[in-house]
Amino acid sequence: MKLLALCVVVLYFLMPIAIVGSETLPDAIFYALMAACIGLLFQEKWANTRAVLAQYKVLLLCYCVPLLAVVISMLAHMHWANTDFRRAVSLSLGLPVLLLALPHVKRIPLAQCLWGIYIAALGATAYVAQLAYADDFNRPHTEIYNMVSYSNLMILLAVVSLFSIGWQLTSSPRLERAVKIIVTALTLIGFVLTQTRTGWLAVPLFVLIGVALVTGFKRPLRSMGMLLGIIAVALAFGLSSDGLRGRVKEGVKQTLTCHGERSTSNNNVCARIQLWHAAWQMFQEKPLVGLGDGELFPQKLKTESLPEGIVSRRVVRYLIDPHNDMLYSLASFGVLGGLGLLLTYLAPAVVFARRLHSRYPLRNRSAAAMGMAFCLGFIFLGLTEFMFHQVRTASFYVMFVGLFLVLSQAGESAAQTSES
Repeated sequence: MKLLALCVVVLYFLMPIAIVGSETLPDAIFYALMAACIGLLFQEKWANTRAVLAQYKVLLLCYCVPLLAVVISMLAHMHWANTDFRRAVSLSLGLPVLLLALPHVKRIPLAQCLWGIYIAALGATAYVAQLAYADDFNRPHTEIYNMVSYSNLMILLAVVSLFSIGWQLTSSPRLERAVKIIVTALTLIGFVLTQTRTGWLAVPLFVLIGVALVTGFKRPLRSMGMLLGIIAVALAFGLSSDGLRGRVKEGVKQTLTCHGERSTSNNNVCARIQLWHAAWQMFQEKPLVGLGDGELFPQKLKTESLPEGIVSRRVVRYLIDPHNDMLYSLASFGVLGGLGLLLTYLAPAVVFARRLHSRYPLRNRSAAAMGMAFCLGFIFLGLTEFMFHQVRTASFYVMFVGLFLVLSQAGESAAQTSES
């Protein structure tokens, strides 16, 4: 394997480990990957560029929208939105670079980077288990992310580990399959230990993708029975935790009582509803260009939302974002910002959905399932948490969307027919 191609694989391997273990390394890894990919393109003399651009032209146009939204909003306000601009650049420019460069790496060696997913999943599980054990198995608190974001990443890693069974990476398929199942099971146990509720919103979706991967819905009734059965088992598994069961009851109670005079109560559910209400109001005030910078959201909470009684003083003091990716994009950059985020999720999801069809080989469908879990998983996980709060999470997202697009593509990659 050529040096630059090897660098790409190694950087992909390191990214999931870094995303659950470091605040600074993910950014460095992403920029190093971009440099390695551009170097690889020059090394290969930009071969097959036109074919790739033609194949993914609609997808790449969709991915231009997030950057366009940020630029238009910044120009309208004459204000520089540093973090949002870097996040948009990672999404809008990162994907085309990856789609052009990754086909120049053989697929089997490229897929070896999935070992980084397994290591990251086990590392995150060990970290959460240690925190929970040290506190008598009360809800742990992480440092790199808040526990909700961390647990969301954990369940995503677990699902990808399970769906990757369709990719054989070693000469011992049975042992490899057992390892992936064990990694999935342990990570799900770690996820339950976090006692978070948000990740469970995506469980039915992940189960649906898994059933589609296994059955192709060739027998709809049997597939639906399998779907409902797995969801029931998953919910029983989750609710076996006394801590999580108590938090679910508490969440239901808070939701039912958080209205009228109690709408600004200081609890987790009411705080989120207050933030969503405030973000929606900000969007309605400037629906075309938004605030121009997401970092202005906390200031608006203090100067507008608090005096109007939309949020409590405690929310203003301790919370700085809407805890919802879509509302953040709408409030910050208007309609175009919300559309850009939606296309970031749905445009590749459409491609993955097509590649889940039973006419494709198992490993292609397996990669498509992993990609769809990333895209649609982030939609559900971002309903009650700001998953793209840090640029590093957006970089992680676009890196693996690009990877799974290449791994799920039918036929041979460019590098398969050339020396590597």
